[in-house]
Amino acid sequence: MGAVNLADLVAALRTLAERREDESFLSDNELRTMTGYVQKSKQIKKLLEFGIPFYVDRSGRPKVYRSALEPREAKPRRARPDFEALRKLV
Repeated sequence: MGAVNLADLVAALRTLAERREDESFLSDNELRTMTGYVQKSKQIKKLLEFGIPFYVDRSGRPKVYRSALEPREAKPRRARPDFEALRKLV
């Protein structure tokens, strides 16, 4: 097996990381469709209105994790003791 070119390896890893990152977030088109806006500032305002968590990247674009839009299971409520019934026992 020949020697691996470090620059090629780094480039391949960056591409892989970008692909993985792209799949984790809504695309620009999906964000436009959801908010109804193209402008970054208006998208951010609408996301805040909707209560959707996001962060702003270096270029000022809002980034929304896909997982933020997935339905979550409600946590089961823990049973609370019936203090009134306990007081009657004492």
